[in-house]
Amino acid sequence: MPRAIEAPSLSAGVSNRGLLLKLEVLLARFGDRPFAKSVALLAGSSALGRLILLLASLVLVRQYSVADFGILQIYMSLLMLAVPAASLRYDAAIVLPKDDETAANLLVLALFFAGLLTLVGGVVVFLSRGLLPSAWQPLLPYLWLLAPGFLGTALYQALSYWAIRMKSYPQLARTRITQVLWQASAQVVLGFFGLGVLGLVAGDVLGRANGSSSLARSIWRESRYNFLAVRLPRVMQAARSYKDFPRISAASSIMNAAGASIPMLMVASLYGPLVMGWFAIVD
Repeated sequence: MPRAIEAPSLSAGVSNRGLLLKLEVLLARFGDRPFAKSVALLAGSSALGRLILLLASLVLVRQYSVADFGILQIYMSLLMLAVPAASLRYDAAIVLPKDDETAANLLVLALFFAGLLTLVGGVVVFLSRGLLPSAWQPLLPYLWLLAPGFLGTALYQALSYWAIRMKSYPQLARTRITQVLWQASAQVVLGFFGLGVLGLVAGDVLGRANGSSSLARSIWRESRYNFLAVRLPRVMQAARSYKDFPRISAASSIMNAAGASIPMLMVASLYGPLVMGWFAIVD
């Protein structure tokens, strides 16, 4: 079922630290093999996130209807269709430059396009509200949440490439787990108020926002001097040097995402949110 987040509670924070401690104990077994430890850390955080989602689903399926999950899946499919090219793929180039100065300029460029495309996408979504298939109409009151969800995902995606470049794997793993905890906790809490689709979608947005903001704070603490040296002419030069990413990689990324998202949207259009909800729960 769709991905989840952490709630702003003391118990969640204690649980998060305990989970990370267990991961660190397991990683100690890898000794002095940094690559193996990094792979194990990232894979472990992803597996732990899936486990948290699985446990949260035991509560969520009792709070929300099957049709609610179907509407959430439509929202997620629309989001995942657009996100791969959110930064025109300049984010994927961050790991390539030999010097951190160029990489920092690429990250600023990627963040700029993420914000710009969020504004453009928000306008497009507002103007196309009347064109939605009838089966998607229950999503209409919450369609505006696509913009913050898109922005949170795009920012986290770009910041993740910087974290990988700087080998900040513990911070990346930590934010992945806290993002899932925030999402799951928010969805459960909002479910107690009977908010329906809004609770699921808002919980997803809160999780993405928490993940991107937490990673941004960590990166700023460790690398702020690189970003204080960013200048517009250097950003423009970086854009020209890596112009093949938006020209080639962006289109291919959207095509790959379409292969996963469009079938889901077609199922929702043909069979409605209820069938889509059962599909999402089983998935």
